Amino acid sequence: MLRTEGIPGILVVPAFWLPLASEVEQFISPDKSRIDVDLFNNEIHDHLRVPVGVGIRLGAIGVGSPDVAGHVRARVHDNVLVNNRFG
Repeated sequence: MLRTEGIPGILVVPAFWLPLASEVEQFISPDKSRIDVDLFNNEIHDHLRVPVGVGIRLGAIGVGSPDVAGHVRARVHDNVLVNNRFG
């Protein structure tokens, strides 16, 4: 059971950029990125934070990496989504 009660319960994006400590070398983002994911058998509920509490969110553009052309292929099945602002 997944209970974080944040904005997204599960977030899938093809690229994600985070600032790192100065002693860590930053990975250079590729031109394109692809992710294949199989999300199954999860109980995701109570993601109600405003503005967009969501159980499962799939994104084509990654956080902090708008120049990366993204492709997400997701198979989502046998999940329980209850009491979320959006599925």
